[in-house]
Amino acid sequence: MPDTIRASGGSAHPRRRGFVKAQWPATWATALLGGGLVAPAHANEQPLLALHTLVFDAYRGFGSHELAVLIPVLGLIAFAAVTAVLLVRTRARAARLDSAARDEIAELRDRVDRAQALLLAERQVIVDWPAASENPGIEGDPDILGVDEPHRVLAFGSWLDAAKASQMERAVDALRTRGEPFALMLTTLSGRFVEAYGRAVGGRAVLRLKDAGETTRELVQLAARHEQLQTETAALRTLIETLPSPAWTRDAVGRLTFVNSAYARAVEASNGAEVVARRLELLDSAARDTIALARTQTGAYAGRLPVVVAGARRSFDVLEFRTAEKAEAEAFAKP
Repeated sequence: MPDTIRASGGSAHPRRRGFVKAQWPATWATALLGGGLVAPAHANEQPLLALHTLVFDAYRGFGSHELAVLIPVLGLIAFAAVTAVLLVRTRARAARLDSAARDEIAELRDRVDRAQALLLAERQVIVDWPAASENPGIEGDPDILGVDEPHRVLAFGSWLDAAKASQMERAVDALRTRGEPFALMLTTLSGRFVEAYGRAVGGRAVLRLKDAGETTRELVQLAARHEQLQTETAALRTLIETLPSPAWTRDAVGRLTFVNSAYARAVEASNGAEVVARRLELLDSAARDTIALARTQTGAYAGRLPVVVAGARRSFDVLEFRTAEKAEAEAFAKP
C-alpha cells in the first residue's frame, strides 16, 4: 500500500517522503458522493450504511506509519496545551500568594515596630525564657537596676541585697518550673525602687522589671515604713508579754485589742487571744467610765483603782493613755 499510486479525479499523484499530499482519495469522494450528496435521496433507507462506509474509507485512507507519527504529535500538542494552562494558573496563584505574603510581612513588621516602641516607652527590662530553654532573651534598659550589662540582670545579688535576691531566685524558679505568677516591690542597692512581675505567657516565662513611678515609689516607701513599724510593734509586744504587771490596749470604741500574759492570769484566762475574744475586763464598769472620761478630757488617766485579780480584790496603779497617732489606748496596771 505505501508504494501504490492513488487516483483523484482521473489523475495520479505519487506519495512523497511518507506523507500524503493534500488530496481527496477516490474512496473519500465516493463516500461523500454516496453518503453525502446522495444521502438526501436515500436518507430514509440506509443512513447507518453510509456513515459506516465513510468512516471505513477514511480509515483506509491513512497508512500505518502516518498514524504512528500523527499520534505522538497530537499527544505532544495536547501535553503542551495542558502544561501551558497549568503554568498560567500556577503563576497566577503564586502571584496571589506572593502579594498576600508581602502584606503579612508588612503587617508583622508594623506590629514589631509598635511593640518595640511600647517597650521602650517606659524604663524597664523584659526577660523571657522560651519553653525548655535555658537561654533567655533580655530587652530594655538595665541602668534602672544599677548594672551596665544586660546579662547581669539575672545576677540578682549584683543589684539586690541577699534577702531580696534569694526571694527573687525562688520566685523566678517557681515561675519557670510551675508557671506561678508573682509581683514584688524591690529596692536596689543604689536605692531605686523597682516593680518585679512574673507570669507565664504563651508557653514562655516572662519577667518584667519596671522602674517605679513617683506614686508607686511613695507606696513602696509607705510599705517599707509599715513593715518597719510592724517589726517594732512585734518587738514591743514581746517585751510587754514578759512584764509581771497586766498591760492592755484598746481601740477607738474601747474594745480590748491586746493583753499580755499577766492580764490573762489576772482574769483567769488561758491566753491573751481568749481574753480579747471573750472581752474579759480587769476593771469594773465604774472604773472604766472614769478612765474613759479622763482620757477624753486630758488624753490620759493615772490613778489607783481596786482590781479583782484571780478572785482576790487588790489595788493597782493604773495608767491608760491615748496614743498620739491612733485613737487607741494603752494601759498598764501596777500593784
